[in-house]
Amino acid sequence: MPGYRTTLRICVEDRVAMIVFTNADDGEPIKYVEKAYQWIAPGLADKTAEKPPRDLSRYTGKFRNRWGDTEVIQYNGELIMITPQLPDPMAEYTTLKHVEGDRFQMKAPGYGTHNEYAVYEFESGKIKRLKTGENYTYPVEKW
Repeated sequence: MPGYRTTLRICVEDRVAMIVFTNADDGEPIKYVEKAYQWIAPGLADKTAEKPPRDLSRYTGKFRNRWGDTEVIQYNGELIMITPQLPDPMAEYTTLKHVEGDRFQMKAPGYGTHNEYAVYEFESGKIKRLKTGENYTYPVEKW
């Protein structure tokens, strides 16, 4: 059988794609693409990953709107959003993944704000308000 066989593997989440072309007579491209992905993709994913802003502390704070309180804290090198009035706020937190500028994508388990955006608005170097999805929440000094 003259020609070639191919396998293409794309992982959008890791922002990595692998393609292998082999001879049709003696090649199994899936074996090579899987090994290449295992060996090479982790290093590529690290290099292509969006780097968070340098100073995440700028985005932390206590916030309030008519539906309740929210606190944004740094946890394991990331920004997370918790609801302090829950019995265990750390059991159901939302991770804020940096997209660009002062915009973050909200990632949470279960139902709710899947992939909506959290956008910070600043005035004179301080947080004026935080838009989460279609709602605004405002900074407070203490509860």
